[in-house]
Parts: sequence; C-alpha cells; structure tokens
Amino acid sequence: MRQPQAQASQVGERRWFFVDALGQSFAFSMQLHSNNLAGATNYSLEITNVQITNAGSTTVVVTNAYGSITSAQPVDASLTASIVTQPLSQTNMPVKMSSSP
Repeated sequence: MRQPQAQASQVGERRWFFVDALGQSFAFSMQLHSNNLAGATNYSLEITNVQITNAGSTTVVVTNAYGSITSAQPVDASLTASIVTQPLSQTNMPVKMSSSP
C-alpha cells in the first residue's frame, strides 16, 4: 500500500489524498481522528473547501477478503495561517491629561 502524503492547506483551498493498493476487490475507508468520514470510501479523498475542522490526523483503512490494513502513520492534515487583509497603519497620539478643580 502506498501511504497518503501529508499536506498543509489554507482555509478555502482544495486538498486531495490518494492511496494505492496492489490487487483487486478493495474497500477503502478514509478516517479523521480514527472516525470514518461519511462518503469517503474510495481510493481518493477530495476536500473542496478546506475548513479548520478538516485539520488533524487522517488515516485510510484498506480491506479485502484477506483482512484489512491501516495506513502506517497518520497524515497530519494541518492548516497553515495566512493574512488575508493587511493591517492598517496607525499612529498613536498621546492624550493630554488635565485635572479639574
């Protein structure tokens, strides 16, 4: 089995995971944090709009008539931070303090 590769993505991007298995009649189950991902039962997984909730350890379980195998190491599908709006330049002016009698 060829393991899925780790990837770093930004929110809103598209991400793919692939696994290869030699032989035939395989069933695939992609998992995030050891929980099956709904509908992720193919040799590939596409996430079209990456969100914070997609970050974490992704594994794949490959099963056939002889048994099952889980990818050797969880793939860290971490998100990278990016600045989408640059901060505005600001000047801080001292405030004049006065006392009232």
